[in-house]
Amino acid sequence: MPGAVSRRQFLRRAALVSGGLALTVACGPQAGGPPAPEGSAPGQAQPAQQAPVAGQPQPTPATAGAPKKGGVLRVGLYVEAATMDPHLSGSKIYRQIYHNIFDPLVVIDDKLEVKPNLAESWQTPDPRTLIFKLRQGVKFHDGTDFNAEAAKFNFDRMATEPKSVRKGEVANIASAEVVDAYTLKLNLKQPDAPLLATLTDRAGMMISPAAIKKFGADLEHDITGAGTGPFQFAEWVKDDHLLLKRNENYWNKDAGPYLEQVRYRPIPDDTVKLQPAGWRDRRAGLSGPAQRAACQNRHQSGGHRRSVSGGVLVPAQHHPAAIRQQGAASGGHVRHRHGRDRRGSLAGRRRARQWTDLTLQLGLRQ
Repeated sequence: MPGAVSRRQFLRRAALVSGGLALTVACGPQAGGPPAPEGSAPGQAQPAQQAPVAGQPQPTPATAGAPKKGGVLRVGLYVEAATMDPHLSGSKIYRQIYHNIFDPLVVIDDKLEVKPNLAESWQTPDPRTLIFKLRQGVKFHDGTDFNAEAAKFNFDRMATEPKSVRKGEVANIASAEVVDAYTLKLNLKQPDAPLLATLTDRAGMMISPAAIKKFGADLEHDITGAGTGPFQFAEWVKDDHLLLKRNENYWNKDAGPYLEQVRYRPIPDDTVKLQPAGWRDRRAGLSGPAQRAACQNRHQSGGHRRSVSGGVLVPAQHHPAAIRQQGAASGGHVRHRHGRDRRGSLAGRRRARQWTDLTLQLGLRQ
């Protein structure tokens, strides 16, 4: 009979559903409804919630108050950075820092679609040519202009710098050509469908040519003025902290940033990261056993919620859905691991790998 399900198929589907429910219960919120107010006795009846009055507008987080500027976010990381130069970095955890300092040419939105950023638009007149129209009026933190010459300088550097970790990502670019002040042409060796997605990460991050020439090899430790992003490099004290400060002249006025500073601190010991700490607002990068411990003991760590893929632990009220509902009052944007792209395209798989961890992008677009 069409549409009939065999007993074997039924049992198999039931097993899959029960397995999914078990995982949800293991890391999900505890059953029994919302927690009792502090100070109430177990089993004590709680006052009934007042039902909303029909026709009366209900306050929402977005309308309760506009985002306010200020404050310092403190983030614990599992490892110290090896370099501040995104073109020389192979560390996945430090991408979240680079994305706050350096803007890539293009970005990926919540639907895994490539969107404009430093590049306002692009076209492919043929499979081996990619032409970017660059955003005008953007300045690096050192006051120099971002333009096609600066973009070409970056692509040439990634391809020729001996220590460049981005060489393989730009290997299919035969040359970068300045068409005019704000038009950059990439001549490709072969058609390259994933290239745009590649340029949403460190291969697309633009560094001030003036800063590169000024600092030379020291750029790995001092990137003062080097980026165009919402936060600027302030100081890096090895094995102690990395401090970023708000870029008051950020080109994207609709994207904040709202925080005054972001302070990162390396915490290599998992047992220390799992302990509640007054100085830390976020913690990033737990090992596998520590991730499981965090999941099992989440009620002891302030109601934190995490992805099973690892990354940044984010308080539940700052979960992406809550952020969207609140109008991003905290000024933060949290990117989730999206997992496998079921459309199966090379570009889709590349985009799906961009964020293998929860990545906190502070003060960026919602």
